Amino acid sequence: MSVIVTSASCEEMHLSAGDTIYVLVKGTDIMLAKSFSGMLSARNRAKGIVRQIIHGDVLSKVFVESQGDMLHAFITNNSLKEMNIREGDEVTAIVKSTELILSKET
Repeated sequence: MSVIVTSASCEEMHLSAGDTIYVLVKGTDIMLAKSFSGMLSARNRAKGIVRQIIHGDVLSKVFVESQGDMLHAFITNNSLKEMNIREGDEVTAIVKSTELILSKET
């Protein structure tokens, strides 16, 4: 994962090479692509399989399994319909490095 973090945050969190950290991301910051190819400025991409979709009034929660982890992406119902995303589809989850949050156990 590519994460942008300030020097001040590194110092405040006492980050050192070899530390175990967790990367958090809000579901609304995850973009989904289907049949994606080409260049994109967002550095973090993970291919996965749609395992479940929960439909809401405006947004749908899409569960994407990737590398043993489950990502929860929120996308509009219009996008879900236009992209024809269904359970079992392969998608690419995309997150800009500025949208990731680091956490370190103390």
